[in-house]
Amino acid sequence: MRNAFVLTALVAALSSSGAVAAPDYIQASPRELAKKYGKSLAARVFSDELTASRAARIRDSVAHIPRADCPEDPKFILREVQPLLLDDTEVMWIERFEVACTSPRRRTLLMRKQGEGIEVVPMAPGTTLATAFIQGDAGTIARRAAVADDPDGCQQTAVIETNISDPPAANGAPWDERWTVYACGRMVDVIVSFTPSAGNETKIAAVKDAGRPPAKTSAKAQKDAQQAPANDAVSAKSKDWQDCQWTKRLSEKPDLRIAACERAVAEGKLNKSDLSTAYRWLGDALRVKAATSGLDVFDKFEMNKLVMQAYAKAIESNPEDPETYVRRATVYSRGEIEKTISDFSKAIELGTRDSYPYSVRAEYYRDGGRLDLAVADLTKVIEFSPYRSNYRRRAVLYLAQGDYQHAIADLDAELGLKPSKADQATNYILRAIASQRSGDLKQAFADFAKSESLIRNSTILRYHRGVALTEAGDYEEAVDEFSKVIDSATTTVGTLKDPLADKSIRYRDMLAPGYAGRAYVHALAGSADQGLSDVEKALKFDPGNASALETRARILDALGRTD
Repeated sequence: MRNAFVLTALVAALSSSGAVAAPDYIQASPRELAKKYGKSLAARVFSDELTASRAARIRDSVAHIPRADCPEDPKFILREVQPLLLDDTEVMWIERFEVACTSPRRRTLLMRKQGEGIEVVPMAPGTTLATAFIQGDAGTIARRAAVADDPDGCQQTAVIETNISDPPAANGAPWDERWTVYACGRMVDVIVSFTPSAGNETKIAAVKDAGRPPAKTSAKAQKDAQQAPANDAVSAKSKDWQDCQWTKRLSEKPDLRIAACERAVAEGKLNKSDLSTAYRWLGDALRVKAATSGLDVFDKFEMNKLVMQAYAKAIESNPEDPETYVRRATVYSRGEIEKTISDFSKAIELGTRDSYPYSVRAEYYRDGGRLDLAVADLTKVIEFSPYRSNYRRRAVLYLAQGDYQHAIADLDAELGLKPSKADQATNYILRAIASQRSGDLKQAFADFAKSESLIRNSTILRYHRGVALTEAGDYEEAVDEFSKVIDSATTTVGTLKDPLADKSIRYRDMLAPGYAGRAYVHALAGSADQGLSDVEKALKFDPGNASALETRARILDALGRTD
């Protein structure tokens, strides 16, 4: 039986109502985060809210390491939380963990606040000395080197460990690291060489490890590299050039960076490539100032104009640099979506191997209803980063398109990668939704049962099982499930993650769909008066709920109130 309300009602992912005390595994201090981003965010970060997401990412990072070393569900300690201040559009921080394997392993996560939600992004695992700003490039180069001579053209690659094999002899000297890459079922060791230049930039090269220790960089070679003649901008790569780029020393002093960048540009000795880089750094420094100087709305608007001018000059000097297009894309407002997409598209056209432009562009395509394009971009993201969550993101798009078989295939792929119990439970619910919508109620109920065996008393599970029971004609059980949804939404304070909309909602946001669902069941069961009472409550909580309005129309028609 077709349910009019089920395709438009709110859907929430699994979540518990949440504890507020910091869990035992957090041994970091909240002081720096609270200082930068406020006590409210720090309270969330140092609560249990992110525990499941952290555990899932850490579990992913050790998934391909032999189990003799790391358990399937390792324990971990959060040792450090460090704010990463970039600009006024981003709230980001780094979290560093110690993971309990046979030999303790280090893992790092980049946390990014998006709206009310918090995105968890894995950084390079292990002990790499590379900064967060060059890890992406190093990972891309390492993955390419790992499969460079692969006759089968392997695309499923991921960096699973990094170790320092030849540390720098001095500050600013070259160094080598061994990066282990998981490539289509094989472990490939790659030697990644980092060579800082005279201008404090870092060149990266990688070769597949032939099984011998990496060549040592002699003291003489290091000295020669540091004293080698630079390009035609050698005179400009002075202290001003060094102070123009981001360094931890100047991370809280944007005015010094801005002045240094302006002097480096004004001197007129930079070649086009370096001039473009200086303008890009100038734009970055201006964004930091806008975010940290307590400017009013008008001054921030004027500062953003300067940021855009700097990035425009960077592109004018070197229109082939994809990084500047990525930076500029993140400055546009929500009302300039097409400009954002255009810059991400240009970065992709120029051959960026960073999955970030694809990932964000997919979100914009999704929000704009261009689901085919969103699916194509997420397919590229999966090529670069075959993590479990990316399969689920694409599965949700397939669900929105009505392509239930492909949705089920992606959910099966994620389940095959052994996600956490919480993620498994969510996947089974999503797979049950796909089976229900494709008419396979038997499989839907089987997946609901699997989900419930992992995490009980899930509000989202009860809601969707109520929908399936309604379609199966089991009205009594359906009413019971929707009643439990309503009770939970009434008594529970907190939020749920809606995986179909990729956002957080409040428990009380489930009241409208809960009442609308129960109203529809009452109407089908011939209890129109009870149905009308419930649907009026649904519309009280959400006056524009389309499924509730349609349900009320059906009930009023059944009562003869056709006007």
